[in-house]
Order: sequence, then C-alpha cells, then structure tokens
Amino acid sequence: MNEKLLQDNKTLVEFWDGAFTIPEEEKAAIRESGMSGPEEMAPSEKLIKAAAELGAGKKVLDLGCGNGWAACIAAKAGCGDVTAADPAPNAAAAARFIAGLCGVGDRVHAVCSAGDWLDTVPAGTYDGLICSNVLDVVPPETAEELLREAARITAEDAAIVIGLNYWLSPEKAAEKGIELADGCKLYQDGVLRLVSRTDEEWAALFAPYFTVESLEHFAWPGEQEERRRLFRLRKKKNENPEKENKNMIQFKEGYYADIRIEDRSRTTISYKAGVLEEMKVRNEKQAFLRVYDGKLWYYASVTDVDHLQKTLDGLYAAATA
Repeated sequence: MNEKLLQDNKTLVEFWDGAFTIPEEEKAAIRESGMSGPEEMAPSEKLIKAAAELGAGKKVLDLGCGNGWAACIAAKAGCGDVTAADPAPNAAAAARFIAGLCGVGDRVHAVCSAGDWLDTVPAGTYDGLICSNVLDVVPPETAEELLREAARITAEDAAIVIGLNYWLSPEKAAEKGIELADGCKLYQDGVLRLVSRTDEEWAALFAPYFTVESLEHFAWPGEQEERRRLFRLRKKKNENPEKENKNMIQFKEGYYADIRIEDRSRTTISYKAGVLEEMKVRNEKQAFLRVYDGKLWYYASVTDVDHLQKTLDGLYAAATA
C-alpha cells in the first residue's frame, strides 16, 4: 500500500472518528428528547425503505455504519442479527449507543472494523449488506477492496444496498471553482470527501460480483434535486459449483501456503462532447499464491485459475530444491 493511500485512509478514520463522537452531555440530551427511532437519523425516506428491506435477512452487515441508523432500521424491521461495523472507534460506539436507545441493542452488534477485521469474517456470512456514504468517500483502491470483501463475505443471492453521493463532473467542478485531484477526487482541508464516478462507472465496478437490480436517486434534507444514488444489488450465484468442488486444492504437509483469488474488472470509458460514447468492461480472475518453508517465502501470481494446483506444486518444488 503506497504512502499516499495509507495517509488518506488514516486521515479519513480520524475525521469520521471526530464526526461521530457523542459527548456524554449530548447523549443525555438525546435520551431526554425521546427520540422515536433511528429513522430520525436517516438522511432519506428512500434509504429508510432500503434498509428496512434488509430486515427480512437472517444476518446483515452495515459496512461503514457511522452512527448505525441503517443497522437499527434493519433490526427493527425483523433481522435478529445485525453487525454495525466502522473503522472509526467513536462511530462504533455511537452505533452501540443508538441501538440501545432504539431498543435493538440485543440485535445490533457494533464493532470497530479497523485493521484486518474484515479478514476475520468467514466467506458467505451475511445474506444482507448495506454500505451508505462510504464507497465514494474513500480512496478508489480502498473502495475496490471493500467491494471484493463484500462479495466474499456475503452469501449467494444476498441483497446489497449501496448509497452514494452525487456525480460531480469535471466541467461542473470547474464552473464552481472546485479542484478535483486526478479528475475525480475532492479534498477539503486535506481530507478526501468525494471520489466522483458516474452511474456507469459504478455499475462496472459492481459487475464482477453483483447484479444491479435497480438505481434510484434521492436527496438529503434541504436539497431540492435528487442527485444522490441508491443502488440495489444482488450477489451473483456460483454458476458452476461442481467445477469448483473438483478443483479442490491439495496442500502439502510441513509448509505454510495460502491462495487468494480476486475478481478484477477493467473499464474503458470514452466520452465525446461530454456524452458517454462507449464503455467496455473486461472481467478476469487473478490468483496470488505463496508458500513458506520455515525460512523463505515463495510467491506466484496467475490469471489461469484452472491450474492453481500446478502453480502451487511448482512453488513446493522450488522450496524443496
């Protein structure tokens, strides 16, 4: 991970940790206000409806939960096991507080997902996932990694809800005197606040893992135009489980070895006079393998995932040479 990416992620966690801090006096005021439910904290009726739809699931994840409004709505709508995860410790604490206040503290489990928390989640754990106001306020590399992990930890046919900000075109940004780094990144006081991508670009990023079922637009309170995006996705099914079972990998005793398989998508987009002229999406799988013999690591990467065993055996051979 490069230094700029590390710094952006660190700055973002610090920013949102401060944003979601709830001092004790504010907690007391919230308790006294008699808050009727988490819907009061949701930024849109359309988002409330989408979060409530996840209540039909058995196990739901609110990824990048903030104060946990979506997790609480899903729990109130019927889901008995909701995880509210956020890398900012104070956001996780806020979600835990709000869940208790809304009477769903026994169904909403708030966790700080900093570090390698996602790596500890078994594949196929969740049948529902919501990720709102997250993917386009983190670096592109982080967003793509989150999508890969979301695909790994959700079950086949899982319902996915993605909330995104509006698309800010370079032309519109220039009109407003806004500078976009790399043509898409908006920084404010050194904090990344927006990575602007079109609907088509987001759909291409979702394509390797999910099917787009619908796209709605919504507005936050006080906004007159509905420009923010609400994607409903469906986790793609494994089209050939028999082939997957036949390709079980045989690991050799006396060595540590692991394999990571990623779905990668490359998108080429052409615009002419501000109009989308062509969009090509190329999807491929890539595998990363490594073997440790107690002294040295041996690495390999391949795009021919049907021959992983042959590549792994080659690493074992190198380790014993």
